[in-house]
Amino acid sequence: MKKTTLLVMMFAIIVSATLSAETYVCNNNRYGIQIFNHQNMGHTATAIIFQDLQTNREVTFRAQDVSYVVTYGAAYSASTFGQAIQEITLSISNFDIQPGQSTQAVLNIRSRYGDSAQGVTCTRGGDSLPSMF
Repeated sequence: MKKTTLLVMMFAIIVSATLSAETYVCNNNRYGIQIFNHQNMGHTATAIIFQDLQTNREVTFRAQDVSYVVTYGAAYSASTFGQAIQEITLSISNFDIQPGQSTQAVLNIRSRYGDSAQGVTCTRGGDSLPSMF
C-alpha cells in the first residue's frame, strides 16, 4: 500500500473519531427549541434556537452564549441581553437516548415579563448542523 493511501486512511479514522454532532428538538404547545451540539477534537460547541410558537418570535443563542452542564441528566442554559427572553434553561431527564427516541424535559424561561417553567418533549435527531457552526 502506498504511503499516501495509508495517510488518507489514518486521517479519515481520526476525523471520524473526533467529529460528532447531535441535535435535539423539544416542544410543547407554546415553545419550540432546537439544540445543536458539535464536538471536534475535545471541544464542544452548542447552539440553541428558541421559538415562541404563538408569536413566531425566534431567539438564537450561539455557542458563546451557551453553557453546557452534565449532572445526573443534562442541563442547557443560555442567556442573552437586550431581548425579551433573557435566559432559558432546559433540563433533560434522560439524556442518554438514541436518535428518534423522545424524553421529557423542563424548560425554565426568564424574561422581562417574569419567569415560567414548562414541560416539553425532546426528541433526539441526527447529525445535521446549522450554518452557525
